[in-house]
Amino acid sequence: DLEPARRLLTQALDAASAADMPEVVRTSRTLLGIVEHKADRLDQTRVHLDAALTLVLDAGDREDEAYCRQELGFLLLDTGDPELALSEFNAVLALAPGVGIVNLAGNGLNGMGAALLQLGRAAEAVPFLLAALAIRAELEDLEQQQVDLAHLATAALALGNSSIAARIARFLDGHPDTAAGMYGHDRRT
Repeated sequence: DLEPARRLLTQALDAASAADMPEVVRTSRTLLGIVEHKADRLDQTRVHLDAALTLVLDAGDREDEAYCRQELGFLLLDTGDPELALSEFNAVLALAPGVGIVNLAGNGLNGMGAALLQLGRAAEAVPFLLAALAIRAELEDLEQQQVDLAHLATAALALGNSSIAARIARFLDGHPDTAAGMYGHDRRT
């Protein structure tokens, strides 16, 4: 429900700015960037994420930096700049161990794979996507497993292995959590 989220986050940003609460300002900016991205308002996404990244770098907040760079990476994939996206996902992977959030590494690995797919480097993408899938399976994160599998199917097609791509598609189509498009909101699929 993007409109209420945008309204509430904008109110939080305004209130936090007026009350001199920099941590809430940073978080509100990042979340507004995510909401705008989901709404396909890519210019506004960039404005919020760039502002958030500047604030988190100034604050030295490595965890928020990792999340902000992750979101910037996915935005760069959507705007057709996979080379810059690779740079952001490399930064995420460098930051992830220090902040101790395992799925952040999974997102960075998935982003690397998606960027390499966009660059036509499917063979290089596969190990990143398999590593991401392993993390998601360990965490039992079904939503992200679906995203990783969809990218692996794309890689299989690009590598001329349509039987593997078809097996993945049949699995996703037959799985109760993904058959009805449960995670269709994820732009990466």
